[in-house]
Amino acid sequence: MPAVATSRLVGDAMAAPLRAAQYDAWANYRLPATEEFPDGVWAIALPTGEAGRSFVYVYVLRTDDGLALIDTGLDCDGAIDRLAGEIAAIGHRLEQISTILCTHYHRDHYGNVGELKRLTGARVGLHAIEGAILTTLRDHHAEHRQEQHRLWAAMGLTGVPETDAARAGNPFADVRPPDPDFAFVDNTFAPVAGRRLRVIWTPGHSPGHICLYDPDQAALFAGDVVLPRITPGVSLQPVQRANPLADFHASLGLLRALDVRVVFPGHEYAFADLDDRIAQLEVHHKHRLAEILAAVHRSPGQTCVEIAGQIGWSRPWDEMAGRYFRMAVSETLAHLVLLNERAVITREGYAPVRWSAVRDR
Repeated sequence: MPAVATSRLVGDAMAAPLRAAQYDAWANYRLPATEEFPDGVWAIALPTGEAGRSFVYVYVLRTDDGLALIDTGLDCDGAIDRLAGEIAAIGHRLEQISTILCTHYHRDHYGNVGELKRLTGARVGLHAIEGAILTTLRDHHAEHRQEQHRLWAAMGLTGVPETDAARAGNPFADVRPPDPDFAFVDNTFAPVAGRRLRVIWTPGHSPGHICLYDPDQAALFAGDVVLPRITPGVSLQPVQRANPLADFHASLGLLRALDVRVVFPGHEYAFADLDDRIAQLEVHHKHRLAEILAAVHRSPGQTCVEIAGQIGWSRPWDEMAGRYFRMAVSETLAHLVLLNERAVITREGYAPVRWSAVRDR
């Protein structure tokens, strides 16, 4: 489940890039070249096997014990070979990776863990919540699929092909991801020799998403919680917490309190002005909540799917298909849940749930 751009930011707001080469590559649909940053940090873009601007960053850090790797990329053709080649180009070897730190369980960040562990023997860190999700997806796939169907019924989403249903919400439906070796502890330093990387639990995009903050360099390795151009996907899934959008806003508040001079995101390009970008994301969700509330007021008793069709997305609604369609509906549901918690809308029924504004009742 990558950070797919289904939402459209208000006014197409975006963060200014820190490095022109990264931005130019992203803007022109190219895989960016590896960039070196101060204090022994390299940003390496790995392919995802999809066309367009689809790539994911992994970060190589020089440590007192070899190399640390933040995220691993998607397990697609050429990813490991590119990673090994780029590490060789900066004067190191893949086998020097001793620690792998994963921001979250999504396959474009955790997908190469198994092969990299085999090749390097590195220890892998992940938040305990994400580890439990991996166990669910790997060992209880049938039960998870049943929960996914129940959630779709609640949203009013029917007719999903079984081939799609088998993968939806489970990025590891066709593989068995390995367990991490250790669990991150919030507000402590990750076990990386010679570096201070503070773990910050930032749920929202995923329940156990973490960022890593280097106070010495005022650098934030942000995973998918803050991206410079697209809005990180925040949707309601069977493995999500009860109110992921509320979690997301709380996470942004935690990050705003940090002294940050450079943000290393999981996608797109590095940037500097974290506070401004957080403000843009908050404005976007404020507008999206107002847009959804207006749709509920116009016609009481609608399903989530019906409401989602009235929202402005990054592509026309009638062109939405497959996972993009389901993600748009799931993101709409996350906003409806937040509005319901704020007691401005109500819900009735289950399959499907129907939503009404408080004054319409």
